[in-house]
Amino acid sequence: MTRPNKLFKDTTSYNLTIEKKDYEELKKYSTKESDTFNMQVSIADLIRTSVKLYLEDLHKAYGKETNKDKCATEK
Repeated sequence: MTRPNKLFKDTTSYNLTIEKKDYEELKKYSTKESDTFNMQVSIADLIRTSVKLYLEDLHKAYGKETNKDKCATEK
């Protein structure tokens, strides 16, 4: 069975290296979330959600800026 497509926008892949203890913790939360919501919640889902939340905080801190402005995380 193929992996279901959860993202319906343009995407890019990024290889992430994290500490094993962080990975193991994410793995535990992934399992808990999957059990709680009766659907697969992958470690990647948790990371993507975290990135979105972090970007929201950056937008609030710096305001929505353009490519030419200071914030390197904006497109």
